[in-house]
Amino acid sequence: MTSYTIQESPPGTFSLTINNQLIAQASDRATLERMKTGLENSNNAQRAEQNTNNNTTRDGIQAR
Repeated sequence: MTSYTIQESPPGTFSLTINNQLIAQASDRATLERMKTGLENSNNAQRAEQNTNNNTTRDGIQAR
């Protein structure tokens, strides 16, 4: 699972990282919180779609 974190360093500069890799910086935490939420929602939607695709009917047999 992907680990998103927001840290302040140096003071007044916030960083959004994914698995310890910097992906964005901002001067306010709220901007990065919105980005983090969007990324988490996007990843959840992708996982849900993959699960749906794995449960579709193939060759007339319901996959489970």
